[in-house]
Amino acid sequence: MSTNNIKTKAIKVALMGDSEVGKTAICHAFLNVEFILGGTATVGIDRYDRKIKLKNKKEIKLILWDTAGEERYRSAAYKTIKSVHAIALVFDVTKRKSFENVNIWLDEIKEHFNNPCLILLGNKSDLEKEKWEINKEEIEQFAKRRNMAYFETSAKTRKGIDESFSHVANVAYEKIEAEKQLGEEEEDDKKIEIKKEDQKKKNKDRRKKC
Repeated sequence: MSTNNIKTKAIKVALMGDSEVGKTAICHAFLNVEFILGGTATVGIDRYDRKIKLKNKKEIKLILWDTAGEERYRSAAYKTIKSVHAIALVFDVTKRKSFENVNIWLDEIKEHFNNPCLILLGNKSDLEKEKWEINKEEIEQFAKRRNMAYFETSAKTRKGIDESFSHVANVAYEKIEAEKQLGEEEEDDKKIEIKKEDQKKKNKDRRKKC
């Protein structure tokens, strides 16, 4: 059976970004787990699953891969999550360095992944604006240049959590289905070419017999 006919049952999304930006807390918020201030850092990679409904009413499993921000864990993590459909890049709105490092993460993605869908999450947005080290306009302009949707999130209040993952799940699903359609069209073209070649061969054999 052609792989193009296999139904999409799960969307895999990796969360990437510096340590302590709140990737694990975002995953917990997505699963409605109680927020704990100052949770333990991820070592390696963790997986979280939840079923969601897409805009087309189809129910799928959304798989979140929570990756460690420390460089020493990255190579092993990349081997595990290399087939993800999307990546959520997370930074802390109160730490400018974590925002600037998004460029480094984008370079890593380009090197290790095959054109996944991308979204940008500015986490800890519940904190007072006086603590923010990046203004919203700068973030939005950056996201626009990089062709990423941007969401302000808060693992503590759950602001933007469902909206951001619903968005990336729908975009990734549409991309997967479009690629399947393209694959089916390419398969049809190949079948037509094979039929043409077979017909040419038959015509040639008939002329030889005459």
